[in-house]
Amino acid sequence: MQVSVYVYYQVLDAAQALPLVQVLLNAVAEQTGIEGRLLRRQQQADTWMEIYEAVSDLPQLQQVLAAQLAQLPWAEHCAARHEEVFIDLLPISPLQPA
Repeated sequence: MQVSVYVYYQVLDAAQALPLVQVLLNAVAEQTGIEGRLLRRQQQADTWMEIYEAVSDLPQLQQVLAAQLAQLPWAEHCAARHEEVFIDLLPISPLQPA
């Protein structure tokens, strides 16, 4: 089963955080093949979200993220990360309960 992973956090210093996130997204893509996306909240520019879709090996993604974050000065430029994992509901086969 594939999942989508959403990671959101407050940015303390956008100019310093953006290169860190780019390094993180590049490393994830290189090591897992998953192309993450970066968004920011429309009304609150200091809230950012990374999105990783079609994740078939969640533990691998989480391990890569943790290893990369351990190497980056994350806490200096971003607040704590909050991870949410979602699965698709539709289409659901009529033969399989939700």
